[in-house]
Amino acid sequence: MARKKYMAIHTFHSDEIRKAFWRGLHKSELPDFERRDGYIFEKCQCTGTWVGDDDFFFCQWESESEEDVLKALTSKEWMNIFSLLFIRLICTLTSET
Repeated sequence: MARKKYMAIHTFHSDEIRKAFWRGLHKSELPDFERRDGYIFEKCQCTGTWVGDDDFFFCQWESESEEDVLKALTSKEWMNIFSLLFIRLICTLTSET
């Protein structure tokens, strides 16, 4: 089955959790490409992330189904820190297309 693209909107459960999450990432000494490897799973992959100073952020995922992404996030226990809304992308435009 071909992979589909999804946009995920992640909303932190609280401001304290958001601050702790980003504080831990800012202390990370991993280069970006090694950090990216932590978002590649057997049945899905995060292909982009957009973050601001708000209580939410966006990720683009490629997967056969929403369930595969949810299983991946649950395996990392990330669903304990944020809520999730999925949108199936039927059209994406980039400067490369």
